[in-house]
Amino acid sequence: VGGPCLLSRAGASERSVGNAGGFLESWVRAAYPDARITAVAANRSLPDLLASREFDALATDRFEIASFRREGWSARCEPPIHAKAYWVSERRHPGLLAKLDAWIRSHPDLLRELSVRYFDGAVSDGDPANRQLADLVRRRLALMPHVASWKRARDIAIEDPKRERLVLARTRERAALAGLGPAEMEAFVALQIEFAKRVQRRSPAPDAAFDLLSELRPRLLELAGRMQDSIAAGARLDPAASDLLAPWLEESEIAALLELPLAAGPE
Repeated sequence: VGGPCLLSRAGASERSVGNAGGFLESWVRAAYPDARITAVAANRSLPDLLASREFDALATDRFEIASFRREGWSARCEPPIHAKAYWVSERRHPGLLAKLDAWIRSHPDLLRELSVRYFDGAVSDGDPANRQLADLVRRRLALMPHVASWKRARDIAIEDPKRERLVLARTRERAALAGLGPAEMEAFVALQIEFAKRVQRRSPAPDAAFDLLSELRPRLLELAGRMQDSIAAGARLDPAASDLLAPWLEESEIAALLELPLAAGPE
């Protein structure tokens, strides 16, 4: 988990800012609304552009700043507010995911050493399986502003009781088939639905760039399946992973999720 950083040359006026798009572009546009901003796709080219004086500053993050720094450049970083994760497709590489997870769990000291050396210490502590479950919840919440944009563009209400009932009914069915407690899983998903609606209401909605039916909803279903698989494998939400949820949820909401008894067996 890391935060965005602004890296600048000594004496730079910050008239223009170069960054690689995505989260960093959104952050720098909000933080520097009067700056002339250019989004650069080739991320590795940013230090050279800054050195050439084509830009006064560049937006990066705690994961990359150790590689981008140069003598005489100054840096200012925000507190950790977002997560970066690397995913492996089990469909394309059968068995590789389990091997990687096993390696990660057996080398915590080496990972900590490497994170300090290369990522400014941004790799977080905690059980990887539990952090993965929290990250799946976070990823679902991160899609909610886009869901809200799609609905607002079509003047559709955030509340959809019929859809919510269908999702909860399917949750109970799938939980029973997976050997999980249907009531516990239903409570887990119901709370996520409630918090998702809250995020939709309180988050500034971006432009409606994604279609709910063909793009967002399939992704949400995929995340739900991954959560169930993660819980069935023994993962739980714990306080050590709550930092992943903090950018989206309030403390009381995170506490409510942590209190849920996900370990219960079938009814």
